[in-house]
Amino acid sequence: MRKLLRSAGEVLERQHGKYNLAFITVTMPFSKPIEVKRFLIEWPDIQRRFVQELTRQLTRAGLSPQIAWVTELQSKRGKAQGFPCPHMHLLCVGRANGGPWALTKDYIKNAWYRVVKDCTGQDFDPVAATRIEAVRKSCAAYMTKYVTKAKASEARVWEGTEWEVY
Repeated sequence: MRKLLRSAGEVLERQHGKYNLAFITVTMPFSKPIEVKRFLIEWPDIQRRFVQELTRQLTRAGLSPQIAWVTELQSKRGKAQGFPCPHMHLLCVGRANGGPWALTKDYIKNAWYRVVKDCTGQDFDPVAATRIEAVRKSCAAYMTKYVTKAKASEARVWEGTEWEVY
């Protein structure tokens, strides 16, 4: 997986230039166990629909719809909260040749809100749950950083608990 994500980052950077790429992070916005369970049940659909949403926006802007992403469990937050806390890191083209950004902070915030609300039926404030930034360093390094941080042992923490099924 590490090699695959590294390669995806390298391809996007080579084809579009790192200064035209956007790095997006979206996190689980819930902290009550009942809300978290609903979110975790819907997580596969949330990911699929959010990537679709971004792909459509990029296509409308005339940009490449290629997106590389990885799901990471937030180990510190998970331990503190007592349940798994997934989030996504995404890398995609955000603009063409230094032009205006097709994916703005407001767009990401609103898209994440729509997708999560539609999938879970739960309201939340998306401001703290979204982040987008321009890529400044190696794209391959951005992506592999999160795969390297993630360890199988982080997921095994939930074995034997009520959260294991999620």
